[in-house]
Amino acid sequence: MGAGLSHATDVTLSLVPYPQHVERLVGTARIDGSWAVGVVTDPPESIGVDELLADVRRIRGWAWRAGKSGRTAQTIVIRPRGPFGAGIPLLEEQGYELRVEADSIIVAAPTATGRFYGVQTLRQILRGSLANSIPCVAIRDWPSLAWRGASDDISRGQASTLADFRATLEHLGFYKMNLYCLYIEDMARFWSAPEVGADRGALTPSELRTIVNEARRRHITVMPMFQTLGHQERLLARPDFGRYAEQQRPDGFNAWVQRALWTLLPAAAQACGVKDPNEEAAPPTCFSPVLPETRARVTELLDEIAAATPSPFLHLGGDEPSDVGNGTSRAAVARRGFGAVYADYLCALAKHVQEVQRRQPVIFGDVLLKDPQAMSAMPKSVAVVDWHYDPSDSGASLERLKEAGFKTVFASPGLWNWYAIYPDYSRAFPNIAHLGRAAKTSGASGLVVASWGDGGAESLHRANWAGYAYAAECTWTAIPPTSFLSRFGSSEYGSRSPALARAEHLVGWQTFSFGPSQRVFHWEPRVRTHTAPWLERMALLERDMTEARRLIADALPTVRFGQARLDVLDHTAARFQYAARRELVMEDLARGSASEGARLSPAEQRLRITSIIALRDSSLNLVDRYEELWRRDNRYPMLDPLLARLRKQTTALDMLLRQARTGTLVPEPPRTAASTPIQVSRTDARPTVAR
Repeated sequence: MGAGLSHATDVTLSLVPYPQHVERLVGTARIDGSWAVGVVTDPPESIGVDELLADVRRIRGWAWRAGKSGRTAQTIVIRPRGPFGAGIPLLEEQGYELRVEADSIIVAAPTATGRFYGVQTLRQILRGSLANSIPCVAIRDWPSLAWRGASDDISRGQASTLADFRATLEHLGFYKMNLYCLYIEDMARFWSAPEVGADRGALTPSELRTIVNEARRRHITVMPMFQTLGHQERLLARPDFGRYAEQQRPDGFNAWVQRALWTLLPAAAQACGVKDPNEEAAPPTCFSPVLPETRARVTELLDEIAAATPSPFLHLGGDEPSDVGNGTSRAAVARRGFGAVYADYLCALAKHVQEVQRRQPVIFGDVLLKDPQAMSAMPKSVAVVDWHYDPSDSGASLERLKEAGFKTVFASPGLWNWYAIYPDYSRAFPNIAHLGRAAKTSGASGLVVASWGDGGAESLHRANWAGYAYAAECTWTAIPPTSFLSRFGSSEYGSRSPALARAEHLVGWQTFSFGPSQRVFHWEPRVRTHTAPWLERMALLERDMTEARRLIADALPTVRFGQARLDVLDHTAARFQYAARRELVMEDLARGSASEGARLSPAEQRLRITSIIALRDSSLNLVDRYEELWRRDNRYPMLDPLLARLRKQTTALDMLLRQARTGTLVPEPPRTAASTPIQVSRTDARPTVAR
């Protein structure tokens, strides 16, 4: 760590990420409305002073003054300083020192980025103060990894409003993250194809530039991520883009030949790989890596994205190219090998990015790790994002990529928010911690935690924020201290209430062994009996969510920030609560049903009807609340499919209600042992990395 520097912790400070070195000094600094902020060199807005003043105004109602000044009594001074001289490059580039004394606070750093980070730490100290005083401390701090980022999938369901993009970037900057990867697919309005994404809220060039400028204010670099090979189902489904696909549907004379072959010589057609025209072809997912016109068109699109998003990076995607070798590139792959064809295509695009756009190209690493041809052929100046979402993954592949000669490598764990109504943090936190540790030990350039929208991106954006903050912690601090959720509650909400940490844990640590949480919520209500383990799990889930919602309500009077995220947390708890209650009510209805032909008493009939009405009302309320939260933060075009999915619950309950009122409601056969989701577990204690 350098001469004279050591890691120290003082858990009385509720900071995320926790600083590298903290020394408690004697006494406290009494803070009141007479303090001022003196900025020696920087424009105040470039180092977070505006947000500092806004925090103080919200916490205490004080209108602090800010301007260029030196040190005076009761002043916060933000100033440059000379090099630390400790032999730690990241300390010089991004580090800062913060000293709180009885009558003054000094934030000093060699760079504006370091001064910005020092201001964020001061903001968190002020948010965590219970009285008009803060402890006197001396902090010297710097990150463990140069790049600390998050990727944001805006292509599969949720695309933020500009206000929500600003909120996300403000959140990332607050926790000292400095890389924002915007996953685009067809969500950019191209000048050469203005119709692309127009019906899905795609970002215009001016909006992309606004996002870049908002990020720059918070010392965040935007990395645009455009899929140049796979994962382009929507773009390639367009008639004007179909000719660039790996798997193309024949037309004209080719279609006639295809049908003739399958009519006259079906065995020969099958042996030659000619597709049966009577079979519905799967939609193409990949650009063709061998067609010259495809390479030219993709290059045009890359140039348009680059023009709208100034950045040192341009991410070309390249992961999971499932179609390659099954269409236009079949012969080339058979002759030269998959890895060679893959590398030729990506290398050409990477060369263009380097030579024309003067940026560092970035690709995903899954194909490189599986195919030695691709690994050896790829230029080592290309940056590689090495994604692994298994919570137990040790990150060994980071070493493989470094040994292969790649100079820039990013580890990439996942938030486990795909096919989910909320991230599964019992899986995401260990995944982030393990890959963060591996990134530091392997000398990786950084870490990018991945948010994906598979399944329609039903998990609302702000649910990700605890995961982003935890990724910030694991990439900044050498030895992450304990009590993360408590410190997150203090910094995020400005509240020291332990109720919030407990509520975060109850909602975020819900694991289902049969699949993601989206699945259990959207199961159709069906009147039938279940196994004892399943009923026990649902009873526990209902108790947990009832407790979580009570804790949130109890803590609300102490909350000074982050109400929008608490709304998402409470709504998710309500959804889990509904799912558990639905399963238990269906069980009660099945067990209480009279045999066919028997008559229920009027009281029994009313009880059945009342229980279904209560579920139906809950379902309606959840749909309305979800739509409200969605529209608050997102562009609306991609909302309808999710609302249709949510309303299926209400439709099914309405049908059960009609049957109950007419006396035709009878139970279905119970689930068989093979289909019953047993051995469903919830982590009752937080994982060690989360404490």
